[in-house]
Amino acid sequence: MNEVSPRIDGHIPSREGRQSLRKHEPRSGRVASASLATRLSLSLALGAVCTVAAISVAACGDSPEEASAGPSTVDPLNDAAPRADGASNAGEAGGDGGVVVVESACKDEGAACTSPPPPTCANGTTRRTFTPTGSCTAGKCSYASTDAACAAPANADGVCAAGACAAFACKPGFLPLGPGCVFGTAHNTWTTLQSMTTPRYWHGSTAGADGRLYVVGGETQTAGSPINYFGVSVEAYTPSTNTWTPLADLSTGSQAIAAVSLDGKIYRIGGGSALEAYTPSTNTWATLTSHPGVRFTISAAAGVGMDHRLYALGGTANNLGEKTVFAFTPATNTWAPVADLLTARCLQAAAALPDGRIFVIGGKTAVGGTILASAEVYTPSANTWAPVASLPTARGYLSAATAVDGRIFAFGGLTGGPGTESAVVEAYTPGTNTWAPMASMPAVRAATAAAAGPDGRIYVTGGFAGTSVPTNTVFAYTP
Repeated sequence: MNEVSPRIDGHIPSREGRQSLRKHEPRSGRVASASLATRLSLSLALGAVCTVAAISVAACGDSPEEASAGPSTVDPLNDAAPRADGASNAGEAGGDGGVVVVESACKDEGAACTSPPPPTCANGTTRRTFTPTGSCTAGKCSYASTDAACAAPANADGVCAAGACAAFACKPGFLPLGPGCVFGTAHNTWTTLQSMTTPRYWHGSTAGADGRLYVVGGETQTAGSPINYFGVSVEAYTPSTNTWTPLADLSTGSQAIAAVSLDGKIYRIGGGSALEAYTPSTNTWATLTSHPGVRFTISAAAGVGMDHRLYALGGTANNLGEKTVFAFTPATNTWAPVADLLTARCLQAAAALPDGRIFVIGGKTAVGGTILASAEVYTPSANTWAPVASLPTARGYLSAATAVDGRIFAFGGLTGGPGTESAVVEAYTPGTNTWAPMASMPAVRAATAAAAGPDGRIYVTGGFAGTSVPTNTVFAYTP
């Protein structure tokens, strides 16, 4: 690999007094809770919210103080519990559509009611929360219930342990990780999978909404043929069958690109100014508005939530690193400049968090320049970049992906000039702004692509090692 000439041609209170309970009929306009089967289905569709481990309900988004609050005199979800007035609760519990109102004593007439009962679960599949219905009146505060299906994390069996929405069990073969489940028998381990059909490096990779892993373009090579510096081939990996399937080619040849999945489509960015979008259902690529500048060795990430934009970060047009960042809005097929990177860089990696922040990691000041350890984070709502903890191991030509628990993993890369390919893996924890060493890759690699798959594993594909010859290896990491 020639560093100087890389074949780029421009390239989440206690309650006072005794509580009593009364059951009301559903309010006008309120829809009764869905059947158990419907709630199960909904819980699977809502995504990862509760943590997988058998922990307190606080993991579902409540403060530790709420989760540890003392038990109510009357449990509105327990049919066996007597009512405060001695009446029976039979038939009135379990999230079956009625609104439950809980009252507690209060002292300051007219004051806001601010100490609701803690959230609890009904039937193990419905989470019940309470909100005030008004202010302190006649010495009482009233709180009305709202039921919602517990949200099952990906790869969980869809059933909560009774009374604990946070206690989803992972499916057989999956391990709990943060708010989700990840395939494997042990954390921090590697598995070598079926090789790609086409060897490649400087390609893009991303997981699609259909559960497949896509690899796109890059410098490719087929058996008996010279390297194609502007590859067009695309293929998809199906984890359940450990197989690769060739897909429709890109419209424009590419190298040193990035790929992103957003709203059901796969986007290819870089390798020039081209932007293309792939629709899995039709196996077709469509050409979209070109990137405002010619960029190679670019990195990209997709905003999430309300943002729904795609970000093209840094890269190079003339072998020098760039600071420029542009955001693409699919709904309008338009690009717009946003705040520049703090450090000009190319050959870097990028990853997005579920909260929409974008991290850029490592890289080089220029194709033949200084290798960077620095990292920075972009907050779309503020349109600002801020420095974060640097990589322990400075690297260019690296790849990165975000795990289900929110950690960002950086894989391989060059630690120096040609021949310094690395197997180093380091993980960044945003909550503590720290990096930690992880199990090394099975082999040294640079210019790989990394993407988190639907099974929670991170897939590292292709790259080169020792020479500029593309590889077709596929390594799967269980965080």
